[in-house]
Amino acid sequence: MTLFGGVHLLLAPFPWQLKSGSVRMALTAPEMVVWWFVFFALVLPGLKHAIRHRFGDVMPLLLFLLLLGGIYSVTFGNVGTAYRQRAQLMPYLLIFAGIGLEQWKQPRTLRESLDRGSTETEEGPDDGPARPGLPRSVPRPGS
Repeated sequence: MTLFGGVHLLLAPFPWQLKSGSVRMALTAPEMVVWWFVFFALVLPGLKHAIRHRFGDVMPLLLFLLLLGGIYSVTFGNVGTAYRQRAQLMPYLLIFAGIGLEQWKQPRTLRESLDRGSTETEEGPDDGPARPGLPRSVPRPGS
């Protein structure tokens, strides 16, 4: 898969292409703005988190996306065709957007402690040590 073909498949049409006077590309501008926001703000962070914390679980999906995206980016040179093929990849990419949205909604301290892989636990005054592996910022059941 060529890097340019993959970028073109996922992110086309580009803003500088809208000046060319094509009505079809101008009509895709609102969708392009939304997709670029979703891709960079949600999909990429969700993908990073999934690979870091659940690599074995998401590996089949990643392999599918890489193979299908690679085939599409190498075989389809037409912008319109590549644009339609991205629609076949979007549902699977939106899975990672959901993960990214959950990461975005979490409090910053919890997100940072989970990203660091913190295993520090909090000891309660009466009930002994907390469950191992529970970050300090997460309340224990019953407290």
